[in-house]
Amino acid sequence: MKEIRTSTRLYTPVEQIWSTLTDFEGYKNWNTALSTVEGKLERHQEFNLQLNPECISTGRLQTRLDVIEENRKLIWNTTHVGVSHLFGFQYYLTLVPRSRGRVKLLHGAIFWGLLLPLCWSQISKENRAQFKQANENLQLLFRSQEHKAKEFVA
Repeated sequence: MKEIRTSTRLYTPVEQIWSTLTDFEGYKNWNTALSTVEGKLERHQEFNLQLNPECISTGRLQTRLDVIEENRKLIWNTTHVGVSHLFGFQYYLTLVPRSRGRVKLLHGAIFWGLLLPLCWSQISKENRAQFKQANENLQLLFRSQEHKAKEFVA
């Protein structure tokens, strides 16, 4: 198994961050690696996940939500349909509240499978950049929302 782990600090209430992370339709606004995330936000539910073909080429994926802890943790497992032993990954988003209204977001994936040694260098390079970009997009999204709220109040 191999892991890509990133983190970022967000200066937004944890409830607002959670709302964004659990709004599958809104993923296109901050996570460009995922072109489609559709389904019910319920533990052990399968849902539709499609990776952006510009980011990575895949076959048909089977994705299941395994952990959902409100305002804290979201984890899903994705495998290729019919060949789960060849390649799969566990995607996670974990919120860790800090002092002074800060929240640390742990954002990453754990990869496994027989094909992993053959493609790890490419997966690592491309996905690490995509995770960092998604983190930056979240920071910009929340700054933009904060700015709009201040304009509305003023």
